[in-house]
Amino acid sequence: MNPKNLARMAAAMTAAVTANGALAGDAVQWRVADGGNGHWYEFVSGTNVPGGPNFDAQDNACASRGGYMATIESVQEWDFFRAAAPTSGGYWIGLRSDRCVNWRWSTGGTLGFSAWGSASCGAGPYPNNCSSSNLRAAAGNRFDCGWMWDDYPQGLMNFTAYCIEWSADCNNDGIVDYGQIRDGTFSDTNANGVPDCCESGQTCCIGDIYHDGIINGADLGIVLAEWGPVTPTTHSDLDHNGRVDGADLGLLLSHWGPCGG
Repeated sequence: MNPKNLARMAAAMTAAVTANGALAGDAVQWRVADGGNGHWYEFVSGTNVPGGPNFDAQDNACASRGGYMATIESVQEWDFFRAAAPTSGGYWIGLRSDRCVNWRWSTGGTLGFSAWGSASCGAGPYPNNCSSSNLRAAAGNRFDCGWMWDDYPQGLMNFTAYCIEWSADCNNDGIVDYGQIRDGTFSDTNANGVPDCCESGQTCCIGDIYHDGIINGADLGIVLAEWGPVTPTTHSDLDHNGRVDGADLGLLLSHWGPCGG
């Protein structure tokens, strides 16, 4: 694709994102109950995107929030991505290559599933810039052929939109940390997407009030001793609602046993 067509595509994608109102700040989860991986995804766009139109700066912005630019590794995840994204527009995804050799995801994974645009789509088939180094990929809903992937030389495509994905589980409890930060289970005072307890070396085991790596009678005793309104010394308000009550007791009992077990 020549620079003129790249500029036109950039304008079209940016205008479409603006017109449809991207889901800025509104992360969505691909739930395990729906056949997903439990990861969280957020579609970010607008004139104030960290790093501006620079792909690598946006990639770094994802990392600073505890995530990474989204990977799409199956047709099921691609279906979820398309359903969760605004109905039109384009988003950087975490796929890069040098002259179309060894496409790799931002997580280091190799390319398996792909959804490159076909020969019937614009200047396709894609990827079509294989003579260029530092290629980056975007997923977009094209006006002429629907949702597809396209490739761009770094610096020649300047739309400010990307999708960030979170999958980290620092305490190995089977739940993505980002969701537990969102619901208040864990605090993240520096807003870097990593629970404070993981950064400080403390336990992130829900209900392990005694901090011995197991939820047992010692923790139950603390809950019962602190029953009622929270005070400055309370440690057993597990759901952070200002009271130690049956909800906290239920959380403790549901995690009974060794942490991570």
